Amino acid sequence: MVRLSRSHLRLLAFLPLAVSGCATFSVSPQPRQLVNQTKTAVVEFFSPGSDAFEQGNAFAQNGQLVDAVEKFEEASKKAPNNGRFKEVMSAMRERIVDEGLRALADLPKENIPNRIERLQALVMYDHRSPSKVRTLLEEDTIRLEKIRRMSAKVINESTALSAFREFYGLQAYTPYIPTVAEAMRRVQEARGELISFGDGLVAAGELSAAAGHAEQLQDVFGGDADVTRLSANIAAAKKERQRQADERQGRQFIQWATTAAVDERLAAALLYLKKARSLLQQSGPDPRLDSLTTRLDALRLQQVGVLFDESLSEDYRRDLLAAVTRAIVRSCG
Repeated sequence: MVRLSRSHLRLLAFLPLAVSGCATFSVSPQPRQLVNQTKTAVVEFFSPGSDAFEQGNAFAQNGQLVDAVEKFEEASKKAPNNGRFKEVMSAMRERIVDEGLRALADLPKENIPNRIERLQALVMYDHRSPSKVRTLLEEDTIRLEKIRRMSAKVINESTALSAFREFYGLQAYTPYIPTVAEAMRRVQEARGELISFGDGLVAAGELSAAAGHAEQLQDVFGGDADVTRLSANIAAAKKERQRQADERQGRQFIQWATTAAVDERLAAALLYLKKARSLLQQSGPDPRLDSLTTRLDALRLQQVGVLFDESLSEDYRRDLLAAVTRAIVRSCG
């Protein structure tokens, strides 16, 4: 708010009379406007920049922040020693920067050209040290140049596979950077060769490499029918490889079970046989399984009967029972 001295106020009191008195000889049809202009001129004379400052406040209240800063800058130029003008102008610049950075976060990080455009518009308002806007602008500029170089390398690669490997990771930038879009067209033209390369890996039994290649193709080409077929073939080949491995392991367990049964290691034989049946996906009746179970149950009853054999002394049976009890407790614990 502009503060005027008492002498200034007395001068302003005579202004309407002076202006109205002159209005008789004036060609202007709007004497009230002339009065207002005269008042503004007087205020500017005694308090330079006040009018621009008030206009800036009006712009700020309407959300026109850039226009507000322009008016605050105009006010500060007219009154360079006015600390309040500078303080409000600085706060308005910071508000523009903060709101601009929040809006920048809504842009995809791959949309580097638009990010750079917005940052360039903000950098003149960021007078902080260090300047966050300037730092982001430098980072995005470097990133854009790097991606352009990588895209150019893809375009100039001699083989489809090398071009694809150079391109992988750039696909997200395709909608925003023209050179990446051009590199994408180069890779799309080589799609058939890339699918054939994956088929060759499957045929050679290099399933891990084939799976990695198919995953990258999926990332670049999305739900392409040939890529889907390749992925299905890889999954089927992996399943068959696992089935063969389980079959080999199952046969090995059967051999161990047979040897253990001959050696009267019935518990081990039963365990090996169950593992073999699980690996071989056998769930039907098995005479070997029934025989081992029956023999093992009979042996367990025979071993437990020792505890009640009256041919042994009572003290020995008591000590044996205590030892068995401790063993059971340890196994349960």
